Amino acid sequence: TFPEGPLKGSIGPGVWAYTPAGAKIRGLVAEEDTEYLATFYAPAAALGPDGKISGFLTGPDARAAAEKAGLGLLPNTLAEALQPKEKPTYSGPADALQMTKDGSCLSLSKFEAPGAELTNPHYVDTNKLPWIINPDAPDIGLKNMRISA
Repeated sequence: TFPEGPLKGSIGPGVWAYTPAGAKIRGLVAEEDTEYLATFYAPAAALGPDGKISGFLTGPDARAAAEKAGLGLLPNTLAEALQPKEKPTYSGPADALQMTKDGSCLSLSKFEAPGAELTNPHYVDTNKLPWIINPDAPDIGLKNMRISA
């Protein structure tokens, strides 16, 4: 839940939210166990109690933190996705994402999620986008998830 600002409202599984440039987000509240994915195309600034910038989170910061932890980042382009993968150096636990533990999302040809009631024009419920399923490979579903403004 975003308590205030341009994204004010609640989002659920499969909901994509677009944050306008220059938006001030006071916080994001996880009302239950949450696995959250964010893609930033520009730095994010943290504001101090006085409203002044107290720090930045940039792409190079995220990349450096991932490399230090031995983690790979999700590719943003097809060209990045097609690059050979280096052997990961992460040595911590290889826990599966919580969302995969009940197995409901592993059978895409049978997956149906209820559409969320959206409360903000900056939200897109990707559950309502159709899966593209090849009848010759019904266990593999594709969905256009790239949304550009």
